[in-house]
Amino acid sequence: MSMNEKESLFSKPFRNIILEIFKSLVAILIMAIPVYFIIKLSNNKYFSIAFSILVFVFGYLLIMYLLRSKVLIRIKDKILGDKKPNAYCDENRTVSLDILRIFSILMIFLYNALINSNIITTNFNVSGILHNSYLAVGFAGFNIFVLVSSYYLLDSNKVRWIKLVQMILELWIINFIVGISYKAIFNVSMRRMDYIYLLFPFLSKQNWLINIYLILYLLHPFINKLLKSLKNRDLTILTVILLFFFCIVPSILPIREWSYDLTGGYSIVWFITLYVLTAFIKRFEKKKLFNLDAIVYLCGFILASIAIVGSKYLLNFLVQHYNLANYQSVIYLWYQNDTIMVLIAALCLFLMFKNINITKSNIITRIIKVLSSATFGIYIIHDNFLVRKHFFTEVINLSKYTNSMALIFIILGLGIGVIIVGSLLYYYLNNLSYLVSYFFVKEKTWSLDDEEKETLDQEIDNKIDEEESNE
Repeated sequence: MSMNEKESLFSKPFRNIILEIFKSLVAILIMAIPVYFIIKLSNNKYFSIAFSILVFVFGYLLIMYLLRSKVLIRIKDKILGDKKPNAYCDENRTVSLDILRIFSILMIFLYNALINSNIITTNFNVSGILHNSYLAVGFAGFNIFVLVSSYYLLDSNKVRWIKLVQMILELWIINFIVGISYKAIFNVSMRRMDYIYLLFPFLSKQNWLINIYLILYLLHPFINKLLKSLKNRDLTILTVILLFFFCIVPSILPIREWSYDLTGGYSIVWFITLYVLTAFIKRFEKKKLFNLDAIVYLCGFILASIAIVGSKYLLNFLVQHYNLANYQSVIYLWYQNDTIMVLIAALCLFLMFKNINITKSNIITRIIKVLSSATFGIYIIHDNFLVRKHFFTEVINLSKYTNSMALIFIILGLGIGVIIVGSLLYYYLNNLSYLVSYFFVKEKTWSLDDEEKETLDQEIDNKIDEEESNE
């Protein structure tokens, strides 16, 4: 029996079981929304419960029938033909960078779990050092996510409207479904503004990463055209200027208000700085500096992380020793996205994974590509504002593990669980969002070269007409 036959025999039963379980979860989540509104709006308690059960049972059976039947598949095939439903999936993507993209989401989850649990400690012990290391790694995760995304956007000179609409739809659909389901399950109190954030997630600062990435995606054809027009020397000067003003200066000034970017790297300015830096690396990627051994980059990442954590303890000692209570915020000077050590840590991991060449194609690489393409949705799911402010403090009270080593394993386990469940949920929502996006915009694209191409085609047609007239 060949390896492929063994793989198919092994994977198919388990895949079918997992899909059936997940179809049931999807049906339950979908039906939770109308049930919630029936209970909320009805004045008669017993009637609302009875009617909710009736609606839930019939709705659940109908959704399961549709998911198990070939109706949806036929509709999708009729509309899309042979087109792939995932707008983010690209066969030319590097597997090693896909792995890094998954790690970046895990890093971001670690950061959000600690920040939203209000676990802030300066204790100089094992658990305290590991806690602060997780925070440092989390900041590096944001930068890695942007570096990897920029690496692929640099090869594009056009905006795919279907991808843009799909990302917007996914932000809205996932944010709404997760928020309403979470409210129905845990009965979380919501303000009027919270409902507005569910309907219009772009208004919430909680989705800052997605909002800024959408802006960067719209701007990338312009930035690419500018960068391609620059000579090597000019690109180097531009990179140095951006890094000096928006990275080095914030790293040495003790007060954030003195910096040129007051957001701490939560802005389009820092995203563009990382984008230009990625272009610089890609232009000079054959240089020895960008092709060192993996162990060198790993050591660089570890040393940069140690420097970030060490800076917190050192600055805390100075503030306490000299009674500088008004400068308490200085303790977190290097705990920002746009500081030099956080950037070095992110760059070391990025360069290490970029230089790893994984060519073998098997079931593991296919799983990696699926998980990587789902990172957008995974981020939206775990970053929902209701989940952030309630899950880590009420459902799972992480603060009681502040001085315990168990905190490390709990957060890691939660992060891996969110990635797995989020990927499965995103798999179905991605097909839905692509179908809707394709219905509105088809496969239309916009490129800066469109007008130039039309002008060139017109010139060629005119030249042909002149030759024919001369003949």
